[in-house]
Amino acid sequence: MTTEFQSHTVAARLRRRMIVGAPDACWLWVGAVDQSGYGRISVGGGKYRRTHVVAYVVWVGPRGGLDVLHRCDIRNCCNPAHLYLGSHSDNMRDRAARGRQTNAKLTKEVAADVVAWYKIGGWTQRELAAAFGVDYRTVNQVVHGKTWNWSQKKAG
Repeated sequence: MTTEFQSHTVAARLRRRMIVGAPDACWLWVGAVDQSGYGRISVGGGKYRRTHVVAYVVWVGPRGGLDVLHRCDIRNCCNPAHLYLGSHSDNMRDRAARGRQTNAKLTKEVAADVVAWYKIGGWTQRELAAAFGVDYRTVNQVVHGKTWNWSQKKAG
């Protein structure tokens, strides 16, 4: 374990709030998320960090001031095999290449998936929010057509 997050309890708490699958699958954080849809965890001293960053540091090593990026583009994924280091410029280029708007919490495709899963039934808005790594209010706005309202037509 690296010096940035020495506490074994941080790693244990991280692991407890994740759905860990196969080594090549996304390991989804199902705890608290920030307004951008990234998982967040307390690292002590009143400080919170994004869970994918903590996962990288705990299981891979120091990040040397670089950003931690996702290969899978799933914001609440904490699988170290899906994470890699890059500059902030790399992160912004990656975001643009994946078609994400600066202020959007969901891509068009993910918004359509949220609506489709909601219409199928069996999922609460909070469960969908945790699964897709966003706040439940984001899911509520999508399923009620307040944002991404075109996705209502495609999913139905």
